[in-house]
Amino acid sequence: MSFLNWKMPGDIRFKSPFDIFSQRKEPLVLFTSLLFLGFLSALIVDGLFFVPPPVVSILAVDVSESAINSEMFPASEICALQRLSLLPEDEQIDVWFADRSSLIGRQQVERTHQRLGCHLPPSDEELEVNGLGKSPGTSLKSAVQLSHLEAQKRRSLASNLPIVVVIALHEVEPIPSEEVDVSSLIEALQELAEVADEILLVGPKGELARELNRLSLEVKGVKFCAFRDLKQVAYCLEKTFEKGRERGH
Repeated sequence: MSFLNWKMPGDIRFKSPFDIFSQRKEPLVLFTSLLFLGFLSALIVDGLFFVPPPVVSILAVDVSESAINSEMFPASEICALQRLSLLPEDEQIDVWFADRSSLIGRQQVERTHQRLGCHLPPSDEELEVNGLGKSPGTSLKSAVQLSHLEAQKRRSLASNLPIVVVIALHEVEPIPSEEVDVSSLIEALQELAEVADEILLVGPKGELARELNRLSLEVKGVKFCAFRDLKQVAYCLEKTFEKGRERGH
């Protein structure tokens, strides 16, 4: 039989390079698809079952005579907004300050939608028991220092737990027994920033606001928010706690 009369058997056919590539490609496409589906499933499960890490929350509120008597200083509203940012297993530490600072208490958030009390404004008896208001004036520095002390204590017990500090201030008023300059206040804030993850100063508009804003620019991790606009305060608190919890994730 000559080569010209030869016929190709029926069960044999030549494969094009495209066919060969497609067959080799199929397992790779399947593997990639399964990998993508697994990654997508992990993201969905993580989103459904993710529990934000607990934080240590410190709230220091100005309870000086001028703050209590001022209709422009919404201390109880600021406190109530701060409480909305708390979640189960968070620890709340409350500080009051006037001519000096005092630790008011520690509370644990035990269940969802639990609302911790604010007890503001304080009564004269509560101020007397805590040794506040004996001298005129408002010491922001003492509030920062006590917040730092409490943050240090919690950091030593739970080093990885995020710490969020909020200080609500009506006014900085001179105290006879204390000489405070801007540099010493910056130093106190820097020491606090070394142990706290997020620090929010809530104060009035005007000249004090400009001073506090300058302080926040001097110290990394410190933010300022004016209390005249409670919607803005709510937003500032939400973002402060959000960033704080991100540190523990």
